[in-house]
Amino acid sequence: VLVDAGGQPIRIARGEIAELTHHGRSFMPAGLLAELSPSEVADLLAYLRAPREERKIFPGNTPRPVERDGSESFDLSADRAELYGPEILYEPDVGCLGYWHGATDRAVWTVVNDVAREVDVWIEWACAEHSAGARFVLDGLDGSVGAVVTGTGPDWSRYRWRRVGAATLPAGTRRVECRPEFDPPAALFDLRRVLLAPRFERWIAALAGMSDADAHAALDCLVEDPHTSHALLDAYAAGTVTRATFAPRHLEALLTHPDADVAARALEWLGE
Repeated sequence: VLVDAGGQPIRIARGEIAELTHHGRSFMPAGLLAELSPSEVADLLAYLRAPREERKIFPGNTPRPVERDGSESFDLSADRAELYGPEILYEPDVGCLGYWHGATDRAVWTVVNDVAREVDVWIEWACAEHSAGARFVLDGLDGSVGAVVTGTGPDWSRYRWRRVGAATLPAGTRRVECRPEFDPPAALFDLRRVLLAPRFERWIAALAGMSDADAHAALDCLVEDPHTSHALLDAYAAGTVTRATFAPRHLEALLTHPDADVAARALEWLGE
């Protein structure tokens, strides 16, 4: 059976075929990649790697497109992901993706974006110390994003935020995929969400125009990273951010920050 350019099948009886010859070459035109931009190459590779099997179905996991929210971010939450692979599953009691035990376990989100944006990539994850050390990668953005998974505590109950890189989110509809880089020696991590947020300088500057709920959601991330915590304190010193911007939990996070320099600056400016 052959398929023509219009997608219509053409059936040829074996008795009508005089000779079958293997050319040893792909139907892909020679030099095709040389004519494509990096973004187009990424799209092509994402398509070729796109899972052909049916997605896994779990209660509470309802894949749907992700669009920009009120905090100027794209929230790739666990419940919105398509899940593929032998062991990955959605855990509704904690709203996470767990049991990443092989390189073919993966989560895929459909992201709808109106214009190209420079974004910081954050993850909200948990990982027991004894399982840490494997590496994950995120495909579908312009720019390589990946990191070694660090432990968040002695068990799987402690979730944290971490900024893992920066990339460009192109305009249009993209499939963004998270996967282990190789087979992890143990479970990779429990992943609640991937957040594609404005570069932190722009995100901090936008806090004043957000609702309290959106600003507090952004601050939940920003106060965890030492670099962005320093930037927040700089904005506070400049008057861009006020004490009223922070919820009590954010003040506590800064005043007790594991980075001693952040904690010292917070105590000087925010302590009472």
